[in-house]
Amino acid sequence: QCGAAGAMGNLAANIEYGDEILRAGAQRYLMIMLRSEEERCQRMAAMALCNLASNLQNQPKMIAAGILEPVVGEATLALDAKSKSDFECVRYCLLILANLAVCQTNHPQLMAEALPVLAQFGAHRDVKCRQYSIFA
Repeated sequence: QCGAAGAMGNLAANIEYGDEILRAGAQRYLMIMLRSEEERCQRMAAMALCNLASNLQNQPKMIAAGILEPVVGEATLALDAKSKSDFECVRYCLLILANLAVCQTNHPQLMAEALPVLAQFGAHRDVKCRQYSIFA
């Protein structure tokens, strides 16, 4: 699974493949993998979703398929100082939100579902997480 998610992430970096990946229903499986107990699977799924979200044409489909709930959920977990969250995965989640924030149509939903969590990253112990939350 981890290898498949990594391969999809690499393919999704090419805009031409993103639509095909979404039409094949991969987002659903990547969102499930984002909650995996295996850190590497989480990271690869988050990277793939981040690359998919970098294409404006993919964003409406991703929002409609419920991308915000697992991404915001993973970011929320990382706010707990006792959490053993993988910061690399969390960074990808924050970059997903930053990618989605590029499109003004996504702003109302992002403000309602993600802004409270993003605001809390201003004091996060990981510098890159703080920076990525500011991008969003």
